[in-house]
Order: sequence, then C-alpha cells, then structure tokens
Amino acid sequence: MTSDPNSLDLTAGQLLALEQLGTVAESAFDRLKIGKPYMTRGHMATEIELDLSGAKAKPGGVRLQTWEKVRILIPQYFPFSMPSVEVDHLRWAGLPHVQFGCQICLYASPSVEWDPSDGMYGYLGRLVTWLQRAAAGELTPVGQPLHPPVAYARCDDVVVVGKDTGLRGGSVPWLGAVLLKKVKPWRADVVRWLTEDEIVAGSAAEAGITGRADSPGEARSMYGPAIVLGEEIGFEYPLNTSALIEALAAAGVSRTALLRLFYSVAYRSTRLYGQLGDPGASVSEVDLSSYFLIGTPSIGIAGQKHRDTSFVAWRTPDELNLVLAARVAAHLASDSFRDFGLVLQGLVDEHLESHPIEWATVLEARPELVTRRDAAAPAGWLSGKRVLVLGAGALGAPAAEAVARGGAAEVTTVDRSDVHPGILVRQPYADAEIGLPKARVLAGRLGSLGLACSVRHIVGDAAELLRGMRSGGCDYDLIIDATADRALREELESHRSPARGTWPPTVSLMIGHTARHGIATVSLPHGSGGPADILRRLSLLARAENDAETVNDFFPDPPRTDLFQPERGCSEATFIGGLSDVTGLVGQLLTGALDLLAQGANDPQTPPMLAIVVHAPDRKEVRAGVSRSAGPTWYGWRNDRVMRDASDRYEIRLSGAAFAAMRKEARYTRDSAEPAAETGGLLLGAVDDGQRVVWIDEATEPSPDADRSRFSFTQGTENIEEFLAERRRTTSRVSQFVGMWHTHPHGVAFPSPTDEAGMATLLVPLARAPRRALLLIVGGTDPHWSDWLDNDGPPDLYARIVERRDVSSTE
Repeated sequence: MTSDPNSLDLTAGQLLALEQLGTVAESAFDRLKIGKPYMTRGHMATEIELDLSGAKAKPGGVRLQTWEKVRILIPQYFPFSMPSVEVDHLRWAGLPHVQFGCQICLYASPSVEWDPSDGMYGYLGRLVTWLQRAAAGELTPVGQPLHPPVAYARCDDVVVVGKDTGLRGGSVPWLGAVLLKKVKPWRADVVRWLTEDEIVAGSAAEAGITGRADSPGEARSMYGPAIVLGEEIGFEYPLNTSALIEALAAAGVSRTALLRLFYSVAYRSTRLYGQLGDPGASVSEVDLSSYFLIGTPSIGIAGQKHRDTSFVAWRTPDELNLVLAARVAAHLASDSFRDFGLVLQGLVDEHLESHPIEWATVLEARPELVTRRDAAAPAGWLSGKRVLVLGAGALGAPAAEAVARGGAAEVTTVDRSDVHPGILVRQPYADAEIGLPKARVLAGRLGSLGLACSVRHIVGDAAELLRGMRSGGCDYDLIIDATADRALREELESHRSPARGTWPPTVSLMIGHTARHGIATVSLPHGSGGPADILRRLSLLARAENDAETVNDFFPDPPRTDLFQPERGCSEATFIGGLSDVTGLVGQLLTGALDLLAQGANDPQTPPMLAIVVHAPDRKEVRAGVSRSAGPTWYGWRNDRVMRDASDRYEIRLSGAAFAAMRKEARYTRDSAEPAAETGGLLLGAVDDGQRVVWIDEATEPSPDADRSRFSFTQGTENIEEFLAERRRTTSRVSQFVGMWHTHPHGVAFPSPTDEAGMATLLVPLARAPRRALLLIVGGTDPHWSDWLDNDGPPDLYARIVERRDVSSTE
C-alpha cells in the first residue's frame, strides 16, 4: 500500500479533497489528524482521527472514545460524486444510518443535501454533527422522518405492497399470510392479508381468486408467510436465514411458530394449485416461488407516537418451496398435520440454516403511506434537431415527448431510476411498468407514437454520460437538464466551461416545492455561464429586486428543511403538485425556452445567458379578486470577461458591471489625481472549488482613507467591515469578499515588487478574512491603456489566487 500522494494516480477531484482536508487540519488546532492517502476498492482513502472529548454521552446515546478513527473514501469524480465513510469496528452496528455495521450514511437525500461546492469542509462538518448526535441519542431528530430497517436487495424481484394489513399497534407479533398476484415474472403484488386460521380454513373462492394460472411455469396467484412484529428488528435485516431466525425469536416469534407458519402456507398453496393449476401437473412442474413478508412498526416521524408498518420481502428458495410442497402433498390425503414438526425441523437444518437470503425490493403503494404527485408539458423550435434529455421523470418525460412530437430528428433519454407506484399520478407510466427502468419504458412509449423521430435511451447515471461526452457535446443540438439534481447541474457546468465554443444550447428546468413557480435557464452557445451560473445570477437579481416569491421558493436562506418526501421513510425529496399544476408551468417554461433559442439563433443582440420565471396565480388572490400581470418574466445577461488565473487552476468570470466600475474609477483617478497614480478596491463574488470558478460580481471604488500613488495603491480601512457585512446580508452570502483589484496605469498587468511583498496579507484589514483571495491587476502600456479609458478598448488583465498566511479565522 502506497501512501505518497505523488505516486498515486489521483484525479483532480481527489487532489482537491486532500487539499481541503489539509486546510481543515491546519485550522483545527490539533483536534483533527489526517492520515496519508492510499488506494482501496477504486477510491482514494485516508484515515482521520477526531478529538471528541467534548461530546459527552447522554442517556440513550453512544459513548464515544476521546479520539475516534474513521476512514473516508474519496471517489474518482469528487466533488460531484459524494465521499463515503466507514469504521473498522462494530460498536455502532444497529444505530440508525449505519449500514453493514460499519458504513455511516450521512445524507438522507444526497441529490438535494450534498453540496459539491462545500466539498470536504461540509462533509467533515456533517460527520462531526452525526457523531455528536449519536452521543446525544438524537440521530433521528424530532420532527424528521424515521428511517425504516434496511434489507439489501439480492435479487431483481419486486414486491408491491398495495394493500394495508389493517393492523394498528400491538406488542405481540402477528402471524399470517399474504395472497400475491404475480403480475410479471419479476413482480408480485400484495392483494390480501390472511390470519393463520384463514390460511387453513379458506378456499380459493373464499380468497377471491378466479381464473387459472397463465402457464404451468407462471402461477397467477400465490401465498406467502407474513409476520408483523411489535418492535423494530434493528436498523438492518440479517443476510442469512440462521441470523434471521434468531432475530425473529428475539422479537417473540419462536422457531416452532415459524415452522408451523411455513407449513400452513405451503399447505394452502398446494391446495390452491390443485384448484387453479393443471390437475395433471406434478409438484415439480408448478412455480411455487413465493415471498416471506416481515413488517415492523418503523414508518413515522421522530417524536410522534404513531408508527406505520414497514415491510421487507424474502424471496424464499425454490428448493425449500418444492420440498415443502412434496411434504404437504404426502399429508393431503388425510388432511392432517401429524408429524410435520420433525419433518420441517429436518428441512430447516438441510435447506435453511445457512442459506443466504435473497431480499427483494419492496415498493410501497399503500394509499395510507404514499402521497400523490402529477406531471406534463409541450415544445417548439425542434425540427430536425438532435436532443439529449437528462432525466425521465415529472419534467423530463413530458419534455422528451414534446421534443419528439415537435419534429426532432432524434431524442435520447437518460435516467437511472425505475418506475415506482407513487409516480403514476403525475408521470406518463403505467401500473404494468412498475420496477422497469424509466428511460427504457419512455423510449418504448415514444417509439410507439409512430413519429419520424429516432428514439434512443440510456439506463444509467447522467453524470457518467457527460464525463464521456465527445467533442464538447456537438453530437447534440440541444441538451435539456430535467433532473433537478444540484450536483449534476454543477458538473454539467464544469464540462461545459472548457468547451463553450462547441457546446450546444442547454436548457435547465426547475419546479418550486409547491408547483406554483418555475424556472428555465437557457445557455446559448458561447455563453460564458451555464445553468448553475445563471441560477446564481438569478438569485442575486431576485434579492436585489425584492422578488420574495422567487427567493423563498428557490433560494431560501436558511435552506428549506421541511422537504416533501412522497414515500414515508427515506425517499428523494420532490415537489407537491397535480397534473394541471405541473402542466401549466412546464408548458410555459419549455415553450419560452424554445422561443428564446429561436430568437437567439437569428438575433445577435439576444443575451447568451437567460432565465424565465413563471408564477402561477395565487388561489387566495384569485378568490379575493386581485389581478396581476400574467405570463413569464424573462431575464438576460451578457457574457462575463473570462480569463484564467496565473496558476491556470481557476477560471475567472468578471461581470460587466464590475469591469465597468473599475474603468470608471481608473478614469476618475486619471482626471482628478496624478494621471499615473494607481487605484483599486475590493472584489465581491464567490469561489467554487468544485467547478474551479471565481465569480466577480462587483468591484468597489477605494475607501475614503485609501492611498493612491504613482507606484502603489493601499486600501484603507474606513467602513470596510460594515460594507462587507451589508453585502453578505443582502445577498445571503451568495456574493462576498473574494479579493482586491488595482491598476498599473501605462504599465504591464503583472505584480510589481511591491505587489509581491504585500500578497501574503493582501493588505485587507478584515477581522474574518478568507484564507485565500484573488489579486486582479488591470494594466496596459500606451496606447493600450488610454484606449481602454477613452474608447472602452480591452485592457490587460492579470489574476492570481493568493493564499493568506496571517489569519486564524476564516469565513
């Protein structure tokens, strides 16, 4: 195992992670120790030790060691792919959010909560918070959804629970059975629950079963054992049958009771096949594959008493089902259960004891637990175009259909998710397609429309597609991002930036959390920024214009915590809205975006970066008779001046407003002071390590006590702290201090000896200065310099990221 970073084949993202870890360790005052990196399982790994002496265990909490050691694994595509963390012990096994006894899950909804721009700073903060909550016994805070026990899927089967048990509470385990309809070879639906008495006494007709098996190899109906426990079984279900039998015994289901239940269900199933199957078929010719359902009271909200039942499904082994059927058949003539105990005991010892469990995927369709959602949309400027649609959900599916119906030559859909029951009310999928990949189903549906449009699909991660995209995306004429995934949006930006000359127009669609507001961003070719850049601009503009609706819905500060999770437990956050709500918003957004694309293709004056904001009518205003202008609002931005910093690590995006302010100040200094005097001021914006971008939104004039001279410029101190605090407040920290600028009139835009001497401190008297800042020099020899001041010709620009060595606190 190597530990020298220089000898490891690390990606740029992994190197960034090491850099950020080192920065945190330097400022942690010996409370954090970072080990040397090494490669394992395709990840860069490093051991870290955390001083947790201040995290005192409370009743119900975990007693932490003074120094806790964990292993952090950094993926190849950090920060767009999230790290993971694990430990080498089992002391935390059984705790919420600890998987396989040693892997810690820090994010309930990674696509929403993981912020790539925070990188390892945010990840380490999340880890420390998790450990502190573990010590306090508060891993699931009051008011947050409980995470049901996990059963790791080991087969492709899907069991859909569409019928509730009707059980409410109870400390004694409930034993019974489920009647399942085998909708597809890989899918079975729960249609009825039966008690132990009903299993033996009921007939097929009493169970509501009609019709025959579709074929000898595919039973139309089947029975399966079912147990509902009165307590949770732990955070993870066992991986083999012997461990499961022990866990059930500890929860009040004895081995004898479990065997009796297996036999009863096998007895009922064999009688069922005798009534519905081929009377001449032998037991070995009948598909007896079934599922054992286990439920625990684990769905609910922390702090509330009520718990709904969460189910897992074990696909019982075929050899077990066949042997059970054969044993039961031998007793059918006498209809007796005599001697079944010894028979089943031997059966368990032979077929069950060490057998690995094939957990199936359980999808919830119970109306009691699933909140409804809805979907839709149209199109425009598409004739003959090749279009890539990222996401095949509530936004992507109707967008893809609008593209296909709009006359596109080709549409490619990309999605890694499967069809789930809850989305049927809002997305264009069918009950028969549950458990299948969305991208494949959507492509089949679009292909069946009979349009002159070639339809392709990719089942997989959209980020992986972007990473492998050739020729700057020129295989497509339009890219539509409909994933609402922040990490993907920022990764798309990072791929677009170096290829903006050849990158196709890009549209990103977003819907607010109550489906009353929508945003579409449009990035034209050669635009300096993509979707993430435009959303940042829009957040600043919305605050400046006091657009409370847009700010509160899309850019709240602090971030929204009352996320809508349609399936209770641990599901991705989405938005509340019906078919008509979403149809109106997506229709306006997509139509408006395509109109802008058509306009931009014919009018060079169209801004290359645009956003459309749509506000649906407020129901209260409508009832009150209040009217306001309808339709979308369009915003546009001209390109930034784009340059690289001196190290070629960061792209600097200098806004037109900041550039104009610097020119205005330089002209003022020339006309009112010595013509060759230097001037300068502060730079406000943001630094994103993940995208390697520095935004400069604003360049200030000098403070009143600044010193302009022919050979240097010194920034003063008067009102700086107050000014920066006000900017942080009004922009919610989207735009804040990033560095300084100054001029070299009639000279080269390059650091002078004086500049070099002052770079270590940047001469900025801030109580909470950032650990690094941007130095921007504007210069140019004559007549270049004069041409900039008098005719707006381009000056020379120099930029360097400077690491501060004189500050102990950061912001």
